Amino acid sequence: MLYDINLNTRYLLLIFQGKNTSEIRQINQKLSQMEASAGRLETITRDLNRAEQELSSTESTIDLDSIKQDISQMDKQRRELDSKLSNLNTELNKLTLESKSRTELDMLKKDKVSKEDQIRRLKSKHEDTIVYLLNEMPTSNLRGRLETYIGEQTDNVKQCSSELQKANQTITSKEAEKKMIQHQLKQKEEELRTLDEKIFNVCGSQNYDDEYQNIQQKLTTAQESRGSLLGAEHFFKKYVSDLEKDSPCCPLCHRDFDNEQDVRELILELQNKLRMVPGKIQKSEKDLEEYQKKYDNMTQLKPLKENVSLYVYCTVPKNYS
Repeated sequence: MLYDINLNTRYLLLIFQGKNTSEIRQINQKLSQMEASAGRLETITRDLNRAEQELSSTESTIDLDSIKQDISQMDKQRRELDSKLSNLNTELNKLTLESKSRTELDMLKKDKVSKEDQIRRLKSKHEDTIVYLLNEMPTSNLRGRLETYIGEQTDNVKQCSSELQKANQTITSKEAEKKMIQHQLKQKEEELRTLDEKIFNVCGSQNYDDEYQNIQQKLTTAQESRGSLLGAEHFFKKYVSDLEKDSPCCPLCHRDFDNEQDVRELILELQNKLRMVPGKIQKSEKDLEEYQKKYDNMTQLKPLKENVSLYVYCTVPKNYS
């Protein structure tokens, strides 16, 4: 086989002898690689043949049934060992869990003792507060009693908060109402001050009732005085007319006069008084007109004063003033 390859190689070298050196070098490299591959292939082939011979030799000396039986027995033993190992692992896990549980139980017991000790200290520390809140120191279910108390107090706080909110709303409403009433009161007080100024300008005094009564009396007196003067004027004229008649007599007592001189003196006296009457009547009418005007003005102010005074001092509560 190698001989054939060498012949081919020489033949190729003769054929490609005319090629350039570079191509020849490349071809030589490829040929070298082919020769190396051929060598390796030959070596592998020899090894394969040897292994086949050894396998055949070994198969002829080995009892396959016995080996299979041994393998089966060993596999059975393996499974038994795996089962024992699994059982041991299970038992080990149980023991581990028990050990862990015991450790945790011991820790829990220690923690319980510690917590109970803390609870005793807290109870001792806060005993006065607990007794104040619950009226006693519970021997059991302290937490439940405290939670119940806290729940009740929470409900009370919510109720108080709700009532406080309603009270604040009521206060806000009352404050708004108070401001409105105060504003109205100020308006009415301003109206009252304006009215008082009008009353003062009309009657010259702040005491309306006294001045109103006084002007009523003056008006009545003026009316009576005017009536008296008008009546006196009428009678004076009638007396003079009667005295100027023949054989006059006293117009009051109807007594005859002793002489004519008495008649003339009486007529003269009556005429003097009669001349004074128009002036007095004029003054009386002027006073009457003045008093009547003042009375009318005050009468017009009276309802307004009464209404405002009634509103300010009776209708409006004193706590808004």
